[in-house]
Amino acid sequence: MGEKYDALEPFHPDRIVSRILGMGDILSLIERAEAQIDKKKAQEMATKALTGDGFSLEDFRDQLRQVKKMGSMKSLIGMLPSIGPFSGLQKAADNVDEKQINRVEAIINSMTMHERNHHEVINGSRRKRISRGSGTTVQEVNNLLRQYAQMKKMFKQMGKPSFARRIRFADSVVTHSDSRCSPRSHIYRLEVSPVRFISSVLASFLLLTWCKASDNSRGNPSPFINPSGQPVQQLIELTPPDGTQDGRFGQSVAIAGDTIAVESFSSENGQGAVYVYMKPATGWKDATLTAELTAVSNDFGWLGTPIAISPDGNTIVVNGGFSNYAYPVVLVYVKPAGGWVNMTQTAELYATGGGVFSFGYSLATDGDDVLVGSLGCSGNGDFSSGEAYLYVKPAGGWIDMSQTAKLEETDPIGCDEYGYAVSIQGDTAVVGRTGAGMTPPVAPGGLYVFTKPVGGWATMGETAKLTGQPNSLTNGLGYSVALSGGTILAPLTLTGSPRSGAYIYTEPADGWVNATQTATLTNTNSGVTSIGSGIALDGSTAAVIAEYRGDTTSALTLYEEPSGGWQNASKPNVTVFPSDEAEDDYFGLRAVAMSGDIIVVAAEDATRDGNMAQGAAYIFQQN
Repeated sequence: MGEKYDALEPFHPDRIVSRILGMGDILSLIERAEAQIDKKKAQEMATKALTGDGFSLEDFRDQLRQVKKMGSMKSLIGMLPSIGPFSGLQKAADNVDEKQINRVEAIINSMTMHERNHHEVINGSRRKRISRGSGTTVQEVNNLLRQYAQMKKMFKQMGKPSFARRIRFADSVVTHSDSRCSPRSHIYRLEVSPVRFISSVLASFLLLTWCKASDNSRGNPSPFINPSGQPVQQLIELTPPDGTQDGRFGQSVAIAGDTIAVESFSSENGQGAVYVYMKPATGWKDATLTAELTAVSNDFGWLGTPIAISPDGNTIVVNGGFSNYAYPVVLVYVKPAGGWVNMTQTAELYATGGGVFSFGYSLATDGDDVLVGSLGCSGNGDFSSGEAYLYVKPAGGWIDMSQTAKLEETDPIGCDEYGYAVSIQGDTAVVGRTGAGMTPPVAPGGLYVFTKPVGGWATMGETAKLTGQPNSLTNGLGYSVALSGGTILAPLTLTGSPRSGAYIYTEPADGWVNATQTATLTNTNSGVTSIGSGIALDGSTAAVIAEYRGDTTSALTLYEEPSGGWQNASKPNVTVFPSDEAEDDYFGLRAVAMSGDIIVVAAEDATRDGNMAQGAAYIFQQN
């Protein structure tokens, strides 16, 4: 209802009585939805939402736009019954902010297409960029992402038979009060029509966005170690000395021998930092902060994920985030002769020509070389393929410089996201290409392997291309990659069940050639919903993060290479949870590192010291 002519509603006495009695007015809600919502689009969204497959922030925004045509949120919620699965919504309606829909749209519009379709990649640096572009705060962006994840979980529950029975109960109450419909026929229409189903639950899921998020923590999972595998012990939990809300300590982690580096989006002074920890004589269990690496004052607002460290622990590289210059940079820090101390960058690396979109999205270093990925395809008329820039350390040490060479794919496609993940070790470099810069993806994912020529690194095409078998447009191969000796580890999405896995590739005796996977790692343990949000590889051990309980909690899992070489494995050798994990901490999300028997895993969204999303990092040891 409203003051304008088009806000007038037909008068149905029985429906008014139904509202007064708290039984809602589902029929009017359905009629309004069918008059305003595109049926075909709503059917597609309903299918995506209820199956949990592919319901993205882009779909969410489109849904909001259609809902706006139906009237105010308060009036829509008023049509839902206050009994059954919708009980309590009338009180919640008093907290609805009608203008929030515009802010939500602005936030989503400020995201790239890839971010809308893959919200899990939106780290601290991206959130700050999105908040600036939408005129909102980082906290509002965080709230939207958190509530969107809750909404997806709720939809999965709605798709289950138990919830459908609850919907039929609530609907039958309404139908009994309408003499023109029989309960049986109305229930049947509600079951088979995605338009009517989604319209009747729409206001319920919108409350996740318009009302304050509730604390859905279910407590901490008990640590569990697979008795058949090698035991793993949690030694210590690291937190920043100057942590703050939304600081996201642990967005990225790196380890090399006795040195651990943990990146944080922001600290008390507002600037991001890399925190360096050195192993004490008494062991990692007594680790304390050694040094804090920051950027030169007034040049950079914050440092950004990711970070990388050389095998000797003497060189750390980090995405420079946003700068006051006209181009993005990667920062290099070199350990002083006396050891790591609080310091600013030693050198800055940049791409020839400057403004390269997403330069520094992925990073790797072996000390003498730095490999930097850049996605391209900004979406603003730029549909370029990605790039991989290689920097070779000059004889006198690292200095401000442009690239030494480019490692190029020989089959580029616009928006292919070549450079999404990179790794380098000695004479071998690997670059991941997801193929998912557009919707649908432009190409299957793949890994491009480069072998250093005898004369040294130079601009070149790949030595070999590694793909999956079967190979599909949505396999997700190339999102992450780890390299150790002649072995490569890369997670991916699988068709059928299980939904995800990780591929192992091993180098042939005569060197890398075009090939498919050597082995596939999956996890059929009870409660596992997906694996591979974080990975690491060292020698014969592969560390893979496994998501549990609808992707709300995670565990560190380890796969050991059998004596005869890598082969397909359906379960890990070891599974261990952190001691104090809460739901949606993002334990291990692109934040896993391993060196020898030490594994570092971070949880950037962990609440610590009363600060939401302050973050934490855990050090584990294989005994």
